Amino acid sequence: MVASLSLKKAGVSLNFTTRNQLTPPSQITLALEQGPLSQLAGSWQFTELREGACKVSLQLEFVVKNSVTSRLASAVLESVSHSLVDAFCQRADQLYGANQ
Repeated sequence: MVASLSLKKAGVSLNFTTRNQLTPPSQITLALEQGPLSQLAGSWQFTELREGACKVSLQLEFVVKNSVTSRLASAVLESVSHSLVDAFCQRADQLYGANQ
């Protein structure tokens, strides 16, 4: 599956596309297809805690193409990665119900 994401924070906009591979039931890996990064790789990990509950984590490794904006882009990506996990969990609660 190919996905596009637009991020904007503190006046910095980042748009990129990733190729995502599901490895049921516990992982989605992603790799950069297009964007302002020279490298992007990562994975979503789903670790079962008990029936109907899991821990969700996102690991990203990236290198920014432009050294002038590298620090700012890195800060945006690090901040947004935490927000992505929160948004993912909120959406899962909407779809599947919290604490079931």
